Amino acid sequence: MNYCFSARPALDVFSPKLFLEIKEYYDQEAKGVFVVTDSKEANKVRSIIPDAVTCEVAAFIREKWDDLNFERFCEYEKKYECEPLWKYIYTDRFLIYRDYDYVVKMTSGFFMFYERLFKDNNIQVYYSEAIATLQGYVAYLVGRKMGVHYYGQTGAKSLDGTHHYIFDDPYSCHINIAGDYLNDSYSSEEYQKASHFLTQAEEKGFIPTYMITNGVKPRFRLRFLVLPLIRLILSFDKRLNDPCSYMYYESHKTVTDPIKYYWRYRKYKKYFHKADYTKKYVYFPLHFQPEASTIVCAQKYEKQIYFIDSWAKSLPADTLLYVKEHATMLGHRDPLFYKHLKSYPNVILIDPYESSFELSQKAVAVTTLTGTAGWEAMLLRKPVLIGGNVYYEHAPGVMKISDIYGKYLELLNAWVQPSREDVVKYLCAYFRAVRPGVSYGRANGVSDTDENIKLMAKSLMEAIGKHQYQC
Repeated sequence: MNYCFSARPALDVFSPKLFLEIKEYYDQEAKGVFVVTDSKEANKVRSIIPDAVTCEVAAFIREKWDDLNFERFCEYEKKYECEPLWKYIYTDRFLIYRDYDYVVKMTSGFFMFYERLFKDNNIQVYYSEAIATLQGYVAYLVGRKMGVHYYGQTGAKSLDGTHHYIFDDPYSCHINIAGDYLNDSYSSEEYQKASHFLTQAEEKGFIPTYMITNGVKPRFRLRFLVLPLIRLILSFDKRLNDPCSYMYYESHKTVTDPIKYYWRYRKYKKYFHKADYTKKYVYFPLHFQPEASTIVCAQKYEKQIYFIDSWAKSLPADTLLYVKEHATMLGHRDPLFYKHLKSYPNVILIDPYESSFELSQKAVAVTTLTGTAGWEAMLLRKPVLIGGNVYYEHAPGVMKISDIYGKYLELLNAWVQPSREDVVKYLCAYFRAVRPGVSYGRANGVSDTDENIKLMAKSLMEAIGKHQYQC
């Protein structure tokens, strides 16, 4: 088969190693093509596979720049059946801050690039991370039309340091859990493992792996003194001044952001409150932004203040909305967000270092777009209301909502608490669906080790083989 791999920085070591493993043990006739932004990324791939075929997006778009216009922009929308195209553009955390003409050119360039790439190389499988940019989304859309199957691997909730699951959809939802998992049969070993896991969750919850090293309070650092000089020096870097390298374009301007974040946090931490557990409340933890978990998987409520507004106007007189800030967002969020939030009398902004586990335990209900808090609350058999696309949306006690406005009491009154056994059975099915191995960029380089690559290649090839059989 012919494979195309994304090889951006998170995958620049992982993808070449994954391909070599596939070629040696599963498909000796395999041909691989690696998508990179520029020559620097291409050289990283070639340091692992000297004769690797790399395709540079920036060079292609630079060559075609004059051909990328409004007419092509509209043509690709029709050709790849993605009306309205702006829906996909607004999933990109880089492009949403650019001007109209630039967006039109880059969008058209991505379509032209993947159309040529997939056709010229007869690609059958496209491997990438979870869709988090327009470039990735376009690859998916073009591949869907041309019969190229998209695959990705991502960390499994509560097991993201050891296990992953395969997905083949834009929202990373297609985890292989049987729809009738409650009526399936499980071995005593499976049941015991799931029950033990649930007991741990009920007693102390789980901390996502990435939060172990992130979420440190902003504080003054001596390096702040040299950041303006570093930003000035980087402003002359040709790579960072190339509009065709859109992920790097003008990124030197973010070098001084830590200074801004520090002063913002100092000024606006006064808005955070300790939770009063004597009150009746619904718990909503804010999401990290911009990230795929919101701008791709929960596009309607990506502006979280809109979600909060709907909740605030839907709660009964005896219930508050506790909104907890995400610890990794301290200083990042626009100060106007906090001022706006303060205008809602029944919304309380909770200190980011309050225990999310305790907040979930004592809440009347937990609401999230796609976050881990919903998963944790599901394990506690709490009412969970989600406003986005996430793979645990069919778990016991989880309610997916397209609009909460005026519907909270109706939904809560209709909710029936699942039995503990139902949750155990869901976990049995969940453990069957996940696979050992750490997804790219995780666990301090563990993902790139030979042992881990073997696990990830085995998982991927099983999924590819299953899809071929079904076809």
